[in-house]
Amino acid sequence: MRNDLSRLEELLADAALEGLGANEAAELHSLGVSEDALGEEELAAAAAALAWLKIEAMPPPVAARLEEHGEKWAAARRVQSTN
Repeated sequence: MRNDLSRLEELLADAALEGLGANEAAELHSLGVSEDALGEEELAAAAAALAWLKIEAMPPPVAARLEEHGEKWAAARRVQSTN
């Protein structure tokens, strides 16, 4: 389960980069921040911080597990769609 601070950071990043939909804005508000309180300076600072974010490769064992689960999920969806 994600903690509130992690989710807040994710919502603020989304607000800075692409804006928030109604559900995300409500979730942001539930975490104690109003999207209206985010000024241009705050959004610009958040976008700049994201530009410097270091993206790391997914470890191969994690990628393999993800692929395996994805294949199982897709197979189950195919079975459901034929029923």
